[in-house]
Amino acid sequence: MIDKHRAWFHAELRRLLTEAGRDDVDAKAETLAMLRDALMIGCFLDDPDVTRRTFVRNARWVAGLR
Repeated sequence: MIDKHRAWFHAELRRLLTEAGRDDVDAKAETLAMLRDALMIGCFLDDPDVTRRTFVRNARWVAGLR
């Protein structure tokens, strides 16, 4: 079930990045998925507000939404 969800999530990220006209969508989707994984762990280990701000800042940068 986890593998199926992760495959779906990666595909959705690639689709959204493609629709937004971004280049290198595979690398960007992998990075965004990794950032989401880090967000989940970071909220457990550190201050959730700081972790969320860091995630949003970096995810926007990766997606080209500066």
